[in-house]
Amino acid sequence: MSRPRRISSGALVTRVFVALLLFAAAGASRAAEAPPGKARDLYRLIGGDRTIEQAADAMLTAIRANPQLQPYGDVIKEWFSRVVATGEFETEMVKLYADAFTDAELDELLAFYRSPLGQKSLERMPELMRRGADIGSRIAKQHTGELEEMIAKRKKELEEKAAHEAEEPKP
Repeated sequence: MSRPRRISSGALVTRVFVALLLFAAAGASRAAEAPPGKARDLYRLIGGDRTIEQAADAMLTAIRANPQLQPYGDVIKEWFSRVVATGEFETEMVKLYADAFTDAELDELLAFYRSPLGQKSLERMPELMRRGADIGSRIAKQHTGELEEMIAKRKKELEEKAAHEAEEPKP
């Protein structure tokens, strides 16, 4: 088994920025008003306006846990507050919901999420998703050897193909 490739701090910071942007795209800030309507009501009812807070927490945890990121913590936080924590995300998500659901469907979704079962699902879903991710991670780890074998086989195939192509005369 080979050692993991070390990622440069610049590449790591870039990857963190992209990951945070993608994560935050699912959420939005309470700072700016989105267009009025049922789609915004649904977005906020299901916790879209709280997702940005979760993204900020995840970002701070990542910075604290990674010595390569710690020197950039203030820069990342500043970027996050300027770019990610804006009303633009809420506006875009509201448009997404408005495009995905009819007015009648939005009414049904709002009624469901305002019901006791809807509230219970909103309360429990983050934990279920976390536990599901843990299950997926555990299962993937159990089968890492298989993946490594498959990758080694493909690497050998690619190397053999490249060697064969290098041997062939060029017209």
